[in-house]
Amino acid sequence: MSRYSLDGRWYIHDDPESLGFEAISSATDGFIAATVPGNIQGDLQDARILPPFRYGAVDERYYAVAMKDWWYKKEFILPKDFVGKRLTLEFEGVDYSCEIWLNGEKVYVHEGMFERFFFDVTDSVRSGKNELFVRIEKMPEEFLEYIIGSDGAQSGAGTPYHFVTGNNVIRNRLKGLKSPANLSYDWGSNMYTLGIWRS
Repeated sequence: MSRYSLDGRWYIHDDPESLGFEAISSATDGFIAATVPGNIQGDLQDARILPPFRYGAVDERYYAVAMKDWWYKKEFILPKDFVGKRLTLEFEGVDYSCEIWLNGEKVYVHEGMFERFFFDVTDSVRSGKNELFVRIEKMPEEFLEYIIGSDGAQSGAGTPYHFVTGNNVIRNRLKGLKSPANLSYDWGSNMYTLGIWRS
């Protein structure tokens, strides 16, 4: 088996109205350079859209990042020795829930931050240019009060929003695995290593 890496330069685009694939894939502007593996907040810092992250009370714009869908976009051309072979697209993980679109077709959905997943894309990949989109779903709105309430000194200690309480609420609500750290500051932000396997 051989692997073709899709790590490296990608682009991200926000989708605050959850307009979906058709709207984002036809957009001609608003894309921001991104790196995979990486996270959206880090890419927004690199683009000077967000200030550097500080522990303690955090800039409220970080909350806003978690409260909208985000799309990753990548164009690629497979090596010639991959064309006509059985192909599997593999993700080391996406935080937290996502849907994957390849060449205009929704090919997969997944939940769970720490889960590796893979699926067959033999019939979806082209011999020329391919276009891959990954939508990362926004944080459920019910979590926002825990994010805000746990921010700042002592992480909300002595209130109903202590970060431990917030983490327990998140664990009880979600079906898949989610990092207990930082709540919204890493929500919907991480995409890990991925690539296409040829067999």
